[in-house]
Amino acid sequence: MTEAESETEAAARALLDDRLAIIRELSSITKRNAQGHVTLAKEERQAQAQLRQSLNDARARLALLQREAKDAFAKAVKAGWTPDELKQLGFAAPTAPRRARRRRAPPNDTKTTSAAPTTPSSTSDTDDTTEHAS
Repeated sequence: MTEAESETEAAARALLDDRLAIIRELSSITKRNAQGHVTLAKEERQAQAQLRQSLNDARARLALLQREAKDAFAKAVKAGWTPDELKQLGFAAPTAPRRARRRRAPPNDTKTTSAAPTTPSSTSDTDDTTEHAS
């Protein structure tokens, strides 16, 4: 191989080496990005599970407090207080906990919608507007 050929080959290798270095960096960043997505998804699932557990714990505590309030009110009534007297003192009768409504599924459009019949007057209205628009 001549000296010119080896210089040309060396220059080509240098260009390829620079391009390969960029591909290696891109590959590394892409892998870290994918790992980041996996980590994020895992952390989101864990956070959702913790939130559900916290909400369930809070609901259980609230239910216990509501039962205690109901029992204490009943105990006061049994001791001779009337519900009106207790209300005047600022103790309203405990109410039953509200039940959460379940959300209904959206109605199926194909079953509930029907085509409106076309009447001669409605077609003539559209014809009038078309003539005026011309």
